[in-house]
Amino acid sequence: MKQVRQNLNKFRIHSLYTQKFLFRILRKQITVTLRTATKKRPLQTFCAAVSIFLIP
Repeated sequence: MKQVRQNLNKFRIHSLYTQKFLFRILRKQITVTLRTATKKRPLQTFCAAVSIFLIP
């Protein structure tokens, strides 16, 4: 059980790094999308963009 938990933690850390890496790549696209969409609904669009990376 302990081993499984350690593996899960390793995977969680790994996926977090992957998400950061992806976020770095997609940041420009996101900022462009946000810039165009901010005129309509700033908070909702931002939450949508962020949730993409927070959902495991």
